[in-house]
Amino acid sequence: RLAQTPSSTVLDVNEMIVGSRGFWRDANRVSPHQVLTNPPRFAAFLGSVASSTALFAPWRFTGSDAPTSTVSPVSTISVPYGGSYSVRWLYDESKNAYRRAQSGRPVTRSFVYAANVVVLKTDAQTLDDKGRLRLRTTGSGEMVLYRDGRKFIGRWSRAAGDMMRFTGTYGADFELRPGATWIEVTTD
Repeated sequence: RLAQTPSSTVLDVNEMIVGSRGFWRDANRVSPHQVLTNPPRFAAFLGSVASSTALFAPWRFTGSDAPTSTVSPVSTISVPYGGSYSVRWLYDESKNAYRRAQSGRPVTRSFVYAANVVVLKTDAQTLDDKGRLRLRTTGSGEMVLYRDGRKFIGRWSRAAGDMMRFTGTYGADFELRPGATWIEVTTD
C-alpha cells in the first residue's frame, strides 16, 4: 500500500532498499530482529521530507499522566505461548509501564518496557511441518488492553489494508498511553 501511495503524500522508508543511513543493526539481537533506529537519527535521515499528509486514522492516546480507570489493578500479564516462548509482563508502578520477560528473563541485556500491552486473540492456520503459522489479522476478535496497571476487555478489528482498531464494549476506541505499544497475538 505504501509503495502505491504518491511520494508527496507519504514516504516509504524501507531499510532494505534505502540502505542503513537511518538505521543500525544490533549484534546482541537475533537476526532479522536487530534493525533499530531512534528519533534523532531517523529525523536526521529523513530531513525535511518527513512530513506526511496521508489520511491514516491513528490510534487514540490519552493526554493524562494519571491512571484513568477504576478497573481493578493487574500487576502481572501472562501470555502462555509454551515453553521458552511464554511471556510475562510485570507492571512497574514507578514507570507506569510493563517490563517484559520471556522464560522469566529479560529479552536483552536490559528489560523492554511498554506503556501498553495489547493481547489479541485470533485463529491460525499451520503452514508446514515446522509449525509455522499464518495468523488472521483481518476481521475482528477479542482483545485485552493492559494500561496503567489495569486490564480492559474489548475487541480488535481490521479491514484489509487498514490500521487495527481497539474498541471497548460500546464501540468507542480505547485510548492508549503515549509510549511503546506491544501487541501479543495468541490463539488461546
